[in-house]
Amino acid sequence: MNFRTFHWRSLKTRAILFTLAIFLVGIWALAFYASRMLREDMQRLLGEQQFSTASFIAAGVNEQLDDRLRALEKVAGMISPATLDDTAALQTSLEQRPVFQALFNGGTFVTRLDGTATASIPLSAERIGVNYIDRDYISAALKEGKAMIGRPVMGKKVLAPVLVMASPIRDAQGKVIGALAGVTNLGMPNFLDKITNRGYGKTGTYLLAAPQHNLFVTSSDKSRIMRPLPAPGVNPLHDKFAQGYEGYGVLVNFRGEEELAAAKSIPVTGWFLGIALPTAEAFAPIRAMQQRMLWATILLTLLAGGLTSWMLRRQLAPMLAAVETLATLSAGDQPIKPLPITRQDEIGQLIGGFNHLIETLTQQKDALQASEARFRCLTEMSSDFYWESDVEHRFTQRTESKSGAADLDLRIALFIGARRWEIPSLSPDEGGWQAHRALLDAQLPFREFEISRIGGSGAVRHVCVSGDPVFDVAGNFTGYRGIGSDITQRKHAEEELLRSHEQLRELTAYSDKMIEVERKRIAREVHDELGQQLTALRMRLSFVAQQHGEDHEMVGQMAELRLRVDQMVGVVRHVVSNLRPAPLDLGIVPALEWLADDFEQHSGIRCRLRMLDMEGGSGDTLMLDDARATPVFRIVQESLTNVARHSAADEVTLSFDVTNDFITIEVADNGKGFDSDGANKGRSFGLLGMRERGLLLHGALQINSVPGSGTTVSLRLPVDRRAQPRNDQNGARRS
Repeated sequence: MNFRTFHWRSLKTRAILFTLAIFLVGIWALAFYASRMLREDMQRLLGEQQFSTASFIAAGVNEQLDDRLRALEKVAGMISPATLDDTAALQTSLEQRPVFQALFNGGTFVTRLDGTATASIPLSAERIGVNYIDRDYISAALKEGKAMIGRPVMGKKVLAPVLVMASPIRDAQGKVIGALAGVTNLGMPNFLDKITNRGYGKTGTYLLAAPQHNLFVTSSDKSRIMRPLPAPGVNPLHDKFAQGYEGYGVLVNFRGEEELAAAKSIPVTGWFLGIALPTAEAFAPIRAMQQRMLWATILLTLLAGGLTSWMLRRQLAPMLAAVETLATLSAGDQPIKPLPITRQDEIGQLIGGFNHLIETLTQQKDALQASEARFRCLTEMSSDFYWESDVEHRFTQRTESKSGAADLDLRIALFIGARRWEIPSLSPDEGGWQAHRALLDAQLPFREFEISRIGGSGAVRHVCVSGDPVFDVAGNFTGYRGIGSDITQRKHAEEELLRSHEQLRELTAYSDKMIEVERKRIAREVHDELGQQLTALRMRLSFVAQQHGEDHEMVGQMAELRLRVDQMVGVVRHVVSNLRPAPLDLGIVPALEWLADDFEQHSGIRCRLRMLDMEGGSGDTLMLDDARATPVFRIVQESLTNVARHSAADEVTLSFDVTNDFITIEVADNGKGFDSDGANKGRSFGLLGMRERGLLLHGALQINSVPGSGTTVSLRLPVDRRAQPRNDQNGARRS
């Protein structure tokens, strides 16, 4: 790629265009802001100037109109009723006032009460005999008795726009008897010529408007004279002027031209004087300045573009050289080498970071190759294998090993193409398989899940697999991958060990049975033989003592011997009880009652016995054969022995509950307790023996203890219940 040419995807090109765009936006924003502010300032200055001019001229017009209206009133006040009736005298009186005639270039005339003109100057106007009662100014003077400036109209005889004002003529009592009118011909030179004969600026105009008559009275723009005002709503600023607003603003005239206008009211008539200046003339300096700024902006843009291009080419030269080098290296098979750093600036730091990244990637590549070699070696030398599955949980890949096809038959080859749930689990518990299926559906990792399948030879192969979900760069699930092992031999060894353990357990049960049988035999022989001999010896000593009753020394020796014999009898009974308690031959319930009494007597710890069956009875219906009663008795006996030795308790409760063909035996004390984790894991030989006895009875032994809260030993096993009469209906034998 040649970066010295103009490319849209080139960083240099984008930087130049972006810089120019920022420059242009800034220049044009500044120009727009400056022109807008200048326009507003100029509009304010020109508007104030226009309003000042309009105010000056409006004041002059108002004064002129007021002078003429007062002159009419003054002359009307000099006309008597007699003069009004004498038309010749009235005509002479009007002609003798040249100053008065100078105020009205269109002349003056007098009307009677009916509105008919009786005198007029000049006579050439031919007003005598014409009725003017329809004119607003004559009607106001005659009917309302007030002086008024009339609506500008076309004269009846003059045939030109005229402005007429009239004043009433009164008699001595103040009654209106006629009217005196003064006419200003707007088509001839008059006092409004200062408005109509000059413009404002080059193209601006003056205008005089009568809003109450909806009419432009006169204007320096002849096209507006006697033209109606814009309709309400067409020009909002003009509507404000018509409503009495005095000020300036921008409006659009009837020609569609934008104008800067100012207006000042004329109080004597209710009119307003306006000045309009086209904005094209008013803001011409601003447009000229904008054009100059445009050319200046173009020149500055070209200059900035050239300087920016030169600066960027110089500053980006190291990076462009690095890009060209990388493009050359990527096109061939050459190894990537560190790029040269020419300047220690941001670009130099970027190239340095890239060189460090190359070094890191090279190290990672070497480490990855070494890791792949170790993985390949481990795979070939061990029974483990690598596997993959797709989104439907079908096994799709596995690693090859040096053992070839035979090894595949022993390993994952049996499972290729099969869905995970089409392969049976080694565990007979379907809950374990459902839990594994839930992990797969949730796309979660799993560890050491065992599956099995029958091979082509009919042999069952067992595999243990662990896996993790795999996601692509977009986060979509693509399957699982993990490792597995062929555990067939291990499973066979476990089965052999289980069989050996069962045989050992059977042997242990047989040994315990033989021990109990031997204990029973020894206890019977000791009880029958030694007990009888001791009893006979005691009787013989008693007989000898009776024969030598007079020999006190002999009697004392005989008594001491009888005491020794009684002690020996007690020892024999204790030995017999330890070997085989006699109540055990009567059943488990009498045996436990005896055991509770014996424990309380010898240990001093209070022992409460509670027996209860599923119907709320005393539990006397419970019957266990000797093969089961003896292990149960020994477990309870060992538990009580542990309480006496280790618990430091002052009370123990022995519970014997029967529910739904199960018997639950609990030995609970209120002693100091201990950590039961080690006990449940079988770290004590005594507890291990108790647990083994429970297993031989097809039951389960559980030890629960918390330091400071006592200990509970619980044995649960199935039991045969036989219907026998109950001895106690209260549910508790001892308490």
